[in-house]
Amino acid sequence: MSVTCLPESLISAYRATRYRVFTSPDFELAVGQRSNALADLCRTHAVNSAAFLTAWNPEGHLQNETANREAFARLQERVASHAVTVIAGFGEDPDGAWAGEESLLALGLSREAACDIGAELRQNAIVWAGADAVPELILLR
Repeated sequence: MSVTCLPESLISAYRATRYRVFTSPDFELAVGQRSNALADLCRTHAVNSAAFLTAWNPEGHLQNETANREAFARLQERVASHAVTVIAGFGEDPDGAWAGEESLLALGLSREAACDIGAELRQNAIVWAGADAVPELILLR
């Protein structure tokens, strides 16, 4: 995989994004901050990792809704092939400069598998958390 430098402004935007997880009750993940709600969810499902993924706007290029929905369907198929628990999510720019992106939280998905799926769907980055329940931003380009 070739490596492209992403602008620091884009990386900062990814770090600031609200990664919402639709459970009962809903919660948000913040890059670099331990999530007790995520830790509890992982414990409940007997897993020690989770990936927050989207397929919208590959390589940071705005797509129309049809293209984004088709890409998201491919994401769902790819994640389903790993037989993990999936919970709906939504990535949201707190400043509103970018429209929110339909996303999902894949409980128990390995870091390697999450990165492979993100790269396959031409995403710039993914968010992944291990047993410490601290979401980290992983740049793919």
